[in-house]
Amino acid sequence: MKRLLTVAAVGVVAMLILGGTCPGPGILEAPTISSVKMADGAMTVYWNPSIDEEHEDFTGYNVYLFTDSTLYDLSGDNDTLADYLVNSTPTTDTSLAISNLSNDTIYYIQVRTVSGEDQVGDYNLNQPYVSASPRPEFTVTLNFEESESNQNEPGVAVVFATGTVVDEVNGEFPDADAFADHYVKADSTQLVSADARPNGRHTLIVLETGTYDEFWDASGVDFGTSDRALFSEGDLLVAKTQDGNYVKISIEAIDNTTTPWTVDLKFAYQNIPDFPRF
Repeated sequence: MKRLLTVAAVGVVAMLILGGTCPGPGILEAPTISSVKMADGAMTVYWNPSIDEEHEDFTGYNVYLFTDSTLYDLSGDNDTLADYLVNSTPTTDTSLAISNLSNDTIYYIQVRTVSGEDQVGDYNLNQPYVSASPRPEFTVTLNFEESESNQNEPGVAVVFATGTVVDEVNGEFPDADAFADHYVKADSTQLVSADARPNGRHTLIVLETGTYDEFWDASGVDFGTSDRALFSEGDLLVAKTQDGNYVKISIEAIDNTTTPWTVDLKFAYQNIPDFPRF
């Protein structure tokens, strides 16, 4: 018995010399990014927690921003990873606003969980990153082209890239992407691809469900061959220009008390071709 106690005592002393028996904080699972709301030169990333934030080891979240999608696999203890850290200290919120960004760059966003003082967890294996890009936003007022008038009408078409309002000239909308049309016989309002007239640009347009603020990913939108969409006040439209630029459009207001009728549009233009997020 005395020999067993002596051996146990030696073991305890050895563990104390080697640094004690208390383990450090464990690696905590990464959250899942739920959405990214993009703006002009900025964006806000939102995520869903994957652990109980009352966990004794939970410190917060680190958000990383890469401009190269191949960088997502940097390990948590690699000094290089810190070069892409957005927040200076871990945040306990489930969203983070990021500013001073370029509208011409696709960013790859990653959120990792921090435990203890500086134990950075791994990335989410099912979602290594989410890509997003800031984009310009415009608000314009268009006159409706009256379908029965057959006249040159001012301010009826729009260039999405610049938010420029374009007049109808000799029955055409030079360099415009779409125009507002009031179909008098059916008393309906629609946004129509400008190539319905000579020298207009071809644009695909569909009516979409959801709200302008919440809709951020058009990768699942089926445009088919739709070059026009009927709309009412409060509707959301999604368009794709002939150059592959995605546009989301909010029908803010329709005024049918004036001549001609007018419509207020708010739209986000993704200036990176074939990138379907706003």
